[in-house]
Amino acid sequence: MSTVDQAWEQAPCGLLTLRLDGTVLAANRTFLDWLGQPSEQVVGQVRLAQLLSVGGRIYWETHLSPLLHVDRRLDEVAVELRTAQGRLPVLLSAVVGEGDVVRLSVTSARERSRYERELLAARAAAERSEVQVRALQAATAALSQALGVVGVADALLAAAVGPLGAGAASLW
Repeated sequence: MSTVDQAWEQAPCGLLTLRLDGTVLAANRTFLDWLGQPSEQVVGQVRLAQLLSVGGRIYWETHLSPLLHVDRRLDEVAVELRTAQGRLPVLLSAVVGEGDVVRLSVTSARERSRYERELLAARAAAERSEVQVRALQAATAALSQALGVVGVADALLAAAVGPLGAGAASLW
């Protein structure tokens, strides 16, 4: 096996060669390992769209394939690959070369998806914290302006059912 062949097979991303109609002409070991299928079941047997989730297949047929025909390339498009272990989020980049042969790079986006989920969870937590801090600030402001026991009691009850979000409050 030549150095070029080894580089193709052992690349850290999936590499494919397709016909312009999406038929897989070649796929490297990385891509086949992700799929969990042998080369004989993929190369010359399926179109890329058949390896994508339902949403990815629709997106390929309605947007990506026409884009390859017109612009002759696509960059960093997120879709899901159907694998033996379930769905794998991936990014596709492709360019159409001589003879209408498509060179496609498939990069796993699993870590990116995990990072985005963690980022969204952190943002939601920060927003909840902000709401709580504002509620406490409003309660503190109301208490600092209260005069006497009745004023403090009224401020506490108003803060509980107002900014602190209680449905009802009573003070004994």
